[in-house]
Amino acid sequence: MALDSAVVSPSFLRTLRGLKLAYTLLFIGAILLIQQHGRPAYSESFGVRDVATRLPMDGDTIFRLYSMSKPITSVAAMMLVDDGKLKLDDPVSKFFPAFAGLKVGVEKSGEDGKLALVEQPLSRPVTILDLLRHTSGLTYGFYGDSSVRKLYAQADLFNGEMDNAEFAA
Repeated sequence: MALDSAVVSPSFLRTLRGLKLAYTLLFIGAILLIQQHGRPAYSESFGVRDVATRLPMDGDTIFRLYSMSKPITSVAAMMLVDDGKLKLDDPVSKFFPAFAGLKVGVEKSGEDGKLALVEQPLSRPVTILDLLRHTSGLTYGFYGDSSVRKLYAQADLFNGEMDNAEFAA
């Protein structure tokens, strides 16, 4: 199904072509469906569903879905953008004042050669787009052995016994 050029921008079409090329080069597959006004405006399967057998991706391919909170939250955010209630370049602090004046932790070697976390001001505010792209600098904190991970462990943030009020405090 071809996209109606009146519906989508040329930059979106370039992005779509790049996405298809990337998936094809990486030997993985995807199914893309774009709907407008409750009807499919574009639908395409590309790449393969099984690298070993090279079976092509098709509309009947079954996927195992894991964490769905991120895509559901992203769709809700984009619906708010569509309704004009949210802009992607809005600073997060507009909605959550605690995000104003954030600092970023940068690992630097001290005089003793050990890594230390040094706080620095942000070069710009964290935006809604940053949250959606996972480029806000927020981290899960329970992976790896970084300075942030150690601080999270010291604060006992992931003991699993906190309620939301304790976690937010």
